[in-house]
Amino acid sequence: MIDADPDAPAPWLASLFLPGPCRRRRCTASPPGSPPDCAEATAELPLPERRKDMDNTSDSSTSAETRCYWYEHNELLAGGWEPTSQADVSWHLRRTVGSSENSTEVQRADFADSAHDGRPATGLAFADEAFWAPASALGSSTCALSVRSANLVVDVVLTGERHPASTCEQEAVKIAEAAVKGVPEKP
Repeated sequence: MIDADPDAPAPWLASLFLPGPCRRRRCTASPPGSPPDCAEATAELPLPERRKDMDNTSDSSTSAETRCYWYEHNELLAGGWEPTSQADVSWHLRRTVGSSENSTEVQRADFADSAHDGRPATGLAFADEAFWAPASALGSSTCALSVRSANLVVDVVLTGERHPASTCEQEAVKIAEAAVKGVPEKP
């Protein structure tokens, strides 16, 4: 702040403008309006080629979801792919409906319910909050990270030899960060 006069008939404040990129989604004018499609998202994610025929999306007035899957190639198998995915990344977007609902608050409450049994994932500058799925919920997966940024939740589930336990959480954080950054801004 350079100067201010809060007691003036028209209170005012003068400050310096420091140009630079916004480092957090919350400093944008509005939360995202739609998740990316898999073709847009995969270019930004540090993962190998995805299995395009497994991609799916859903869209409604209250929410939208995109889910992309990565499988290992195996030319010895019918179809040329391993039967289980090595990575699963999904974007869950909550939309505001009517004038009394706040999509970010609804997403925050839903996320808190989901995170109840998880282990907090702290220190992630790209997310408002995050958690690791408990081991009991992983099944055959190596690790699973859920992050929330405003009205968006991104889930990253990694499985198999490509994602060993020793590096799984580091990989999941990098993938989640790229996934959050890959969401188009609301027009």
